[in-house]
Amino acid sequence: MSIKELSLGALSLTFASSLCLAKDLKPTGFKAAYSLQIDTDEIKTVSACAAAGDVTVSDSRTETAVGERSDEDSPDRKSPISMAGDAIGWVKRGFEEVSHQASLQLALAGKPEVSLSLARIWIVEVTSFNAEYDGRVVVDVSVLPAGGGMACWSERMEGTAENYGRPGKEANYQETVNHALDRAFAKTLGSGEFLKALCSCGASGSSASSPAAARELSTRPRFVRLDRS
Repeated sequence: MSIKELSLGALSLTFASSLCLAKDLKPTGFKAAYSLQIDTDEIKTVSACAAAGDVTVSDSRTETAVGERSDEDSPDRKSPISMAGDAIGWVKRGFEEVSHQASLQLALAGKPEVSLSLARIWIVEVTSFNAEYDGRVVVDVSVLPAGGGMACWSERMEGTAENYGRPGKEANYQETVNHALDRAFAKTLGSGEFLKALCSCGASGSSASSPAAARELSTRPRFVRLDRS
């Protein structure tokens, strides 16, 4: 066998191995590991009055998987994708980093609290020779008065992202969900209602504007200055 034939055989074997890897649809997983993925031009600087106190995070998901993978030639054949590690810490780290990019100060005494509840992480991976990734992260965000109480503002925020690369690669999963998380929080920090809540939630109004103060003023005796001339 000639050297040329050997080289062609090796090339064919490499291509076949890569093709088999792409068609391998066994369940996969990755570890939660946050890093900023969003273009910082997508993050708006917050208004000067906006600041937050404590940031609390919970995980309200009921799904054990965070996505599914399939092959473009057999879309009905699916395998689950899972995420290991500290999902709550992952969300908090993402919010802190995007807040930093938006110049939002956190952990300030007496400022409104921000509550984050992770509602869903979902990745759709479609494999061929390589793979396309579509990610979605949903977070319920609330602003509450410092020290707790009824929420001044609540909204469900969603971020999406796309990626492309080798099938089943951990870094591709991480980049996809990190980018989607970044966009969910960029959308949050760009919300005028969210910023308005941070500026005013729990703030006491002027004494004359409160009902109690108005009643007090109406019952006070009125003094009329008499002209002695």
